Amino acid sequence: EQAIMKIAVEEYDNYLKLANNTAALDLMGNVVAAKRPGALADVIAAGMELAYNRKQEFLERLNPYERLEMVITTMQHECQVLQIKREIENKTKQRIDKNQREYYLREEMKVIQEELGDKDGVGADAAKYRTQLDEKNPPAHVRDTIEKEIDRMLKIPVTSPESNVSRTYIETLLSLPWVETTEEAFDLAEAEKILDEDHYGMKKVKERILEYLAVRKNAPEEHATILCLVGPPGVGKTSIARSVAKALNRNYVRMSLGGVKDEAEIRGHRKTYIGAMPGRIINAMKQAGTINPLMLLDEVDKLGVSHNGDPAAALLEVLDGEQNSTFRDHFVELPYDLSKVLFMCTANSLDTIPGPLRDRMEIIELSSYTAQEKLHIAEEHLLEKQRKRHGLTAKQLKIKADAMEEIIDGYTREAGVRQLERTIGEVCRKAVKMILSGERKTLTVTKKNLEQLLGARKFMPDTIYKEPQVGIV
Repeated sequence: EQAIMKIAVEEYDNYLKLANNTAALDLMGNVVAAKRPGALADVIAAGMELAYNRKQEFLERLNPYERLEMVITTMQHECQVLQIKREIENKTKQRIDKNQREYYLREEMKVIQEELGDKDGVGADAAKYRTQLDEKNPPAHVRDTIEKEIDRMLKIPVTSPESNVSRTYIETLLSLPWVETTEEAFDLAEAEKILDEDHYGMKKVKERILEYLAVRKNAPEEHATILCLVGPPGVGKTSIARSVAKALNRNYVRMSLGGVKDEAEIRGHRKTYIGAMPGRIINAMKQAGTINPLMLLDEVDKLGVSHNGDPAAALLEVLDGEQNSTFRDHFVELPYDLSKVLFMCTANSLDTIPGPLRDRMEIIELSSYTAQEKLHIAEEHLLEKQRKRHGLTAKQLKIKADAMEEIIDGYTREAGVRQLERTIGEVCRKAVKMILSGERKTLTVTKKNLEQLLGARKFMPDTIYKEPQVGIV
């Protein structure tokens, strides 16, 4: 009896320490004075903050020992709850205190800066960067790096060159996309329509791109293939990449690699160098603004090698689906995820592309156009484009089909259609001059008046002889 009563009094003492309960405190004298277990249980139960039905349960226990045990158990449970509540309150208070302290210090700092005439000082910049950081909400490791760098920037004197490096680094990290994406379109029929509208022919290429789309829809998590379009100049390698970006609803960004012979152009420079900058890949991502753009690496066969390293070797990491999820730029110094980017490359020939780089890409060959295909391209795309560029309407300038065939066969013999477009442009210029000088209101180009406009044929027709000739196969 004495032992159980002693335990009850001790537990009640613990309960009082944790609970801010004045009624329970007033009853402390009665608790100590109680002589019997039943009376002690009743006094303690009266002082605790419990629901009435719970107190009713105590009263219904007629055995005094059982009643006191029940009260002790309930009291222990209440103590645990109050302990947890107190811990949570303490943690919350500490956090609020820390935030308030930082807020006061920042406000004080602003006032000091204003007094010193440094209104837009480092503090203002740091606040601006923190706001941008909250808006952007990048992954945790990036956020930690930026916050550390902001704190470091605040400690560096403004006059130090290091201050500028720190700012550039923070701004670069804040301007990069870390989580932003565009919703990818998987409508095969719509994609086919876009590709057919923009390009005539190219059956194999379009088929391969639609296959790629179908696979992406079926297995979105798998690494994307890297497509490399190889073909002569002017066959539309660069423009098909733009159409693919439109069909996929991805942001399009083009990166020309012609003449790049320094590895740092791909991977960036270390921050310790003066004028250090991130590499072209990171700059292209900044320009794209999302982590899943279509990035076109133009002229991948024109990469050079110099004493500054081999850029083609640096591209191996970029174009490898297994490695590019943690691409490291020397300037950014954080792993950057390129695995969601769709890379497309263009090249005129495969001979100058190093083996390991070629191995990472799927080669799609674009052959040169036939005269018939060129005629369709000229009539459906080029003529309208050149008319628009020269401010002409369809009424003011017409080019008959026979004249167009003559231009293709006699004035522009090439694999692509660049020279053909230039020649149509030349006809447009002559038409503009005639219309503006009042010579005529409209111009219809036929096979007869073509020579007046463009001069004599540059290429003679290939004659097929009926009889065998010496030296002709």
